[in-house]
Amino acid sequence: MIEPSDHGSEPSTRLSARVVRSGGQAATLVVAGALDCGTKHVLQALLPDLIRTGVIHVLVEAAELNFCDLSGARLLEDLHARLHAFGGAVTVAPSPPVARMLELIWPRHERAFPNLIRPLSTAGSPPPIRHLPTLRAIGGRRRRTPANTSPIASGRPPVDIAGAIERATRLRHRARLLAESAREQIRRSYQVLAALHDTLATTHHVQASPPRPCAIAHTAAAAAMRAQAARYLP
Repeated sequence: MIEPSDHGSEPSTRLSARVVRSGGQAATLVVAGALDCGTKHVLQALLPDLIRTGVIHVLVEAAELNFCDLSGARLLEDLHARLHAFGGAVTVAPSPPVARMLELIWPRHERAFPNLIRPLSTAGSPPPIRHLPTLRAIGGRRRRTPANTSPIASGRPPVDIAGAIERATRLRHRARLLAESAREQIRRSYQVLAALHDTLATTHHVQASPPRPCAIAHTAAAAAMRAQAARYLP
């Protein structure tokens, strides 16, 4: 854990940051106070060791973060960009005032920016702000939790954030492979159709003078099929 920053005299100008859970490729950071140009070094000090351990998915639990300026947001963006290059991401669960500010500067559904969700420590929270669905325990029926009851108090198992993020990463990787395979099959189909039209054009004596209309049509169709195949090149 990093001690709170001494920047400023008000409690709201101090920042505390600590790693509360780290396993495999995922980790959870809890930050509280104010994240700005004078306190961001507290969070920065944790990141090198975290990245060296192979973590590529980071959840920033910021329910107690009461302020974040542009320099703090840029720090989270830079971390997201570094992790995104390895197939990872940063997900931020901010307090309502910080969430309103981040929504203004982070466009919706842009992978270049961190994801935003509701603070996971808030019981009975409303639907997520955007980007990601609220993480729930897998299996069982969806039931409403009373506002004054926490998931643990009601007998629900705690959410395995690290496991859920790793499963999402595997699913995204598999979806990408399936999409690439489908594109290759489409490209080969167009190539086969182009070869078929070339054969038909030759059969209709494309070299005849003047060329027969059907031969010209098959030649044009073969060229169109090859153009379509080129669109699906990797």
